[in-house]
Amino acid sequence: MEKLQPNAIVPVYLSAATIYCNHGRLDDAITMLERFATVCVEGFFPFELHGDSYFDLIDDWFADFDIGKGAPQDAKYIRKSMISLVKDNPAFEALKEMPRYKAVVKKMESLL
Repeated sequence: MEKLQPNAIVPVYLSAATIYCNHGRLDDAITMLERFATVCVEGFFPFELHGDSYFDLIDDWFADFDIGKGAPQDAKYIRKSMISLVKDNPAFEALKEMPRYKAVVKKMESLL
């Protein structure tokens, strides 16, 4: 899913991180944020809908979409929003001083 549809998996990681934080499982929360950051930084851009070796017949179908294969929003806006989801999220307040969290924020800021 991370390679085929990264936009479908990043909300799962973010939701899991939030739930872990709410339950005091801070190490698990940061692990989910690390996965979130890895997908956002290494696997998301340039964003384009596409198939893979198993789903090898859908590329032409995506090309026929009115909006095409690309993202419906500007990539710069998407990047800033991704960073804000981690950096400005009150759910992660308990993580703010942890080195692993700071490393996630730094990795996310590399998107800019």
